[in-house]
Amino acid sequence: MCFVMSRESFYVVYDGPALVDSEMDAKFLAPALLALSEAIEEANNIFNGTKANAKLKVNASFKSGCFGIELSMLVSFWDKTKHIFSEVTLADAKNILEWIGLITGQGSIIGASVFGLIKWVNGRKITKIEPIYDSGICKVYIGSDCLEVEERVIELYRDIKFRKAVIGMLSPLKQDGINEFAVTNSLQSEKFTVVTKNEVERFELPEEEDPLSDSVYETNLQIVGLSFEENNKWKFSDGNGLFNASILDEDFISEIDAGVLSFSKGDVISATVRQIQTMKNGKIKSEYQLLKVNKIIPGLQQVKLSFDE
Repeated sequence: MCFVMSRESFYVVYDGPALVDSEMDAKFLAPALLALSEAIEEANNIFNGTKANAKLKVNASFKSGCFGIELSMLVSFWDKTKHIFSEVTLADAKNILEWIGLITGQGSIIGASVFGLIKWVNGRKITKIEPIYDSGICKVYIGSDCLEVEERVIELYRDIKFRKAVIGMLSPLKQDGINEFAVTNSLQSEKFTVVTKNEVERFELPEEEDPLSDSVYETNLQIVGLSFEENNKWKFSDGNGLFNASILDEDFISEIDAGVLSFSKGDVISATVRQIQTMKNGKIKSEYQLLKVNKIIPGLQQVKLSFDE
């Protein structure tokens, strides 16, 4: 039996020229609401596990000229008396909605919600996450850029199931005439979280690569294409197929820059090669690096003549 229930209302708006009559196609709305419910349930699972149950309730629409919905999150705590004197801190509806970015509150003051964090990251690679001792706050770094967020926001950001649900929540923005998702107050006079059609791509999950193999071997490669621009790859043939490879031999690059080496298309390189194989979106991907150029063998310039003795 439930010991206590936490309830918090929030207001979601989809806006754009297609919604001026406050009507929205059910085939777009239903999946978005289902995804919103899944996001809330997954967030509750992350923070409360089996100690609480979360539900999303749809209450009513609240303003014309767009499509707005009043919703409530209900968190039911099971056997809460067992946790009153324990070190386990349960998250109520207000906490969870703040961390997601579906209401404004202390979470917005301390740092970004997960919506804010995703928009700030903007598809870039996070280089470091640094906890601030005994504060519940983390510093998130992308190079020299830094944003402070609550540790709970990081947990949501990293959860793939939650992130996929957020993408579903924003799916109506992929339709013509629906340009904005917003979280507002009940009068729709203030927006706390906004995602525009142009920002939807920021919420897509980065493509994950699963490592398969990493090997180093000696081989002979024929030069097919040259590039002397920094970081550009050369094209080679190993006799079985063509591939591009990064040149990581700094001595070799220095000799090229100094004009010491002379070679051309068709020459053969005896080299130490590193091949990294990963699985990406169900397909094998290979990356090649030339670690060391051991010898250059000039390509055949003239036809060899054979004479009878």
